[in-house]
Amino acid sequence: MSIRCTLGPEGRWWTTAELRSTGALVEPAELLDFMDGYWEGWLPDGEISLE
Repeated sequence: MSIRCTLGPEGRWWTTAELRSTGALVEPAELLDFMDGYWEGWLPDGEISLE
């Protein structure tokens, strides 16, 4: 079962830019920065906490 099936037919993926532009609440707040960094090839040297 895919995540889309779980969300329903109206489910869709959002980019981090779309989430920022809509002002959507994302928890933890640092998650968008982490996702952008990961997408651009940044990998942490050690443990990362998003608490």
